[in-house]
Amino acid sequence: MNRYEQAKELYAGIGVDVEKAIETLKNIPVSLHCWQGDDVLGFLFRDIGLSGGIQTTGNYPGRANTPAELRQDLDKALSLIPGKMRLNLHAIYADTDEKVDLTDLEPKHFASWVEWAKERGMGLDFNPTCFSHPMADTGFTISSADPTVRDFWIEHCKKSRKISEYFGRSLGTKSVMNLWFPDGYKDIPFDREAPRRRMAEALDKVGRNEEGDAKRRMIVLSTILMLKQICNHPAQAGSGDAWDPALSGKFQAVGELCETIASRQEKLLVFSQFRETVEPLADFL
Repeated sequence: MNRYEQAKELYAGIGVDVEKAIETLKNIPVSLHCWQGDDVLGFLFRDIGLSGGIQTTGNYPGRANTPAELRQDLDKALSLIPGKMRLNLHAIYADTDEKVDLTDLEPKHFASWVEWAKERGMGLDFNPTCFSHPMADTGFTISSADPTVRDFWIEHCKKSRKISEYFGRSLGTKSVMNLWFPDGYKDIPFDREAPRRRMAEALDKVGRNEEGDAKRRMIVLSTILMLKQICNHPAQAGSGDAWDPALSGKFQAVGELCETIASRQEKLLVFSQFRETVEPLADFL
């Protein structure tokens, strides 16, 4: 018995079907890091060395020097890796001859990557690049005490969200945007709260989408409105039911209140936010 068979028996003992697990795994795409192809140098800032705690040299023999060369290397790697794959791109892997900074990046700078992924039926994920940049020289980016530095990285992460959205819409599969920041101290600082608070506030700004937030507010409000209508009577929410008082607990409750008040020979004014409920309610009362 080889070790694989032994492992199968061991896993079977705890209720795991190894063969089924492998078959399931074949259909779960794994996101390959593009930076494994060139030691995280990228192509956007060829004259800036690695920083931010990146423990690579970026100078191994034969590394890709252009996006096209990296895609060739990836094709070779993908031909040797079993299962379904995706690709995770860092912002510095933009394919462009323009001189652009991280805050200027747009979906168009990654169009060639999208076409490449389409041809291979792959999805793309994305990372903002929060290192190897003059704005990261202090070791702090999105939690920096300097508002100019902090705002720069907030803007870069916002642009990265747009690029990740572009990937998802273009390729028909969700694009995951990963966030990695080099921020932190090697020793124990006297102030542990302020950097965390600044990071939390900055991330809130990154995640804010005014247009999307407005749409979400409308969805919430329309849902609340529908719940109000259902509370009045299911017919008002478009259920197709007749205005049968027995189907509405609110009708029944109003009826009981009206009977109590009428028994005391008192007057009662009944009104509704919804005009369409007035006539059925009047008929019931």
